[in-house]
Amino acid sequence: MNKKILTLMIASLLVLVAVVNFSSATEIKNVNPSELTFDGTSFTFDVEFTENGTYTLDVEDLVEGTQTVEFSLILATSTIEIMEINDTVTSVTKTFNVEYNASDFIFRFGRDYSTNVIVYNHTDNSVVDQEIIKFEEVNYCETIPNVLGYLDLDVEINTLNGFGDDESYWYPYDEIEVEVKVDNNYNWDVRNIEIEWALYSTNGKKIKDDTLSDFKLKDGDDKTVTFTFKLDEDIDEFEGEDAVLYVKATGKIDDNNAGVYDNEETCYSQNIETDVRADENFVILTNFKINEAEVKDLVFEDSAFSCEQELTITADAWNIGDSNQDNVEIHVYNSELGISETIDAGDIDSYDNSEISFTFSIPEGAKEKWHYLRFDIYDEDNDIFQNSEDDEASFDLRFEVEGCLVLVEPTINAALISEIAKEGKEIVIGFTVTNPSEKTVSYVLNAAGYSEWATMVNFEGNSFELAPGESKEVRLNLEAKKDSAGERMFNLEVLSEGKMVSTQPVAVLIEEGRWNFGDFMRDNWKIVGIALLNLILVIAIIVVAVRTYRR
Repeated sequence: MNKKILTLMIASLLVLVAVVNFSSATEIKNVNPSELTFDGTSFTFDVEFTENGTYTLDVEDLVEGTQTVEFSLILATSTIEIMEINDTVTSVTKTFNVEYNASDFIFRFGRDYSTNVIVYNHTDNSVVDQEIIKFEEVNYCETIPNVLGYLDLDVEINTLNGFGDDESYWYPYDEIEVEVKVDNNYNWDVRNIEIEWALYSTNGKKIKDDTLSDFKLKDGDDKTVTFTFKLDEDIDEFEGEDAVLYVKATGKIDDNNAGVYDNEETCYSQNIETDVRADENFVILTNFKINEAEVKDLVFEDSAFSCEQELTITADAWNIGDSNQDNVEIHVYNSELGISETIDAGDIDSYDNSEISFTFSIPEGAKEKWHYLRFDIYDEDNDIFQNSEDDEASFDLRFEVEGCLVLVEPTINAALISEIAKEGKEIVIGFTVTNPSEKTVSYVLNAAGYSEWATMVNFEGNSFELAPGESKEVRLNLEAKKDSAGERMFNLEVLSEGKMVSTQPVAVLIEEGRWNFGDFMRDNWKIVGIALLNLILVIAIIVVAVRTYRR
């Protein structure tokens, strides 16, 4: 029984194949031209008939809104009767001509247009064969001619931020930089040059466009214009599609030597098609903000943050692939700041996003420098998302921390250690420095503002570290200059961790340097001693000489 059923099925399939082959034997051939032009007037095509019968030919009009391109078969009627096929004649080929006028039809740039040629069996109105004929692509220069090729373009594409690779491929939300070098490579000047660009998907959807600067180029000159765009709009339009970037330079010829071409418009266009990876299992983070302030290129430069300050970071988790993602988690960490958290982003549909938020405080004692937070995105299997180039879905958000040092001002007592402070004499001043805090602090003492009335002799041990409650005595040696008598001032500066903690004024009362025998003897006893010894020797020599003379 099963064998009979199988045999019957095979027979049925063979009959179906035979019917298909028979019905498709009559076919449309040799369409000329194979692509229609917007300014064309006609085209021809051949139909090879393989069976006697009556056929109806039709060319579908092109309609968009209120605009229509009508196609007219050059026949008395669209019905064709074939009575020539017999045992000796197996097929008959006939040529048909079609006229049309598309001059009033506005063809939108980036969209495909085509007409359909159909052959029907007149008896049952079944389709015997059909052929799609496309219009040639609209040039981005549209109706502006490139007169003798005056302008030329050299377009270079760079992926600034994201996971793409220049013009090879892009990912949604990549930031693209385009450098356009415009050359005037003929003998005439061109003015009012504008750079226009448009980004389309290959299905004809315009994503974004813009018009850039207005400038003039003398013959032989060139100019480079740079623009950037982000692939952040209509990303679902790239599902199964690529991106096409169109760039053109338009201008007017501005040269009396150009003859009939002077003041004529000229244009040159170029297009680059780039693969868009919008069909992968990949989730990214975009639109970072810190305390509602935008972050550019993952670096927050608006201000620095201090210790114990609270930061709220928000971002959009975008599913840039064509599959829904479940149970998406984001791990956030920084070992130096003691941060390790997991954010639940939930389920994210394809080409959709989920907003995430994370709040933390910068810990006391954090180092004053640029820090970063690492955001890793994990799928439902707790695996980090990876694209086809094995790039991981990891993002480093950088921000600066400063003002975290707690500077401790010490307690300082100053006292004159020298017996007196006098002009021309060395003065010794002692400072007792005490750390009043509950942590160890490093200090550096510095004397300033004394140069008019004294010179530095020594300030030994002015850099030191004090434990909580510890004190240290430091001595400053200055030598008072002549005519420095009176009350003199200088500043004792205290630095900690390279920053000024305090400045304390110190007053010194300096006596006049009057001559005093006692002071003179005390300060010059060696010289006086030598002088007295020499005087005694002279007297002794004189006494000896007198005695000798008397004898």
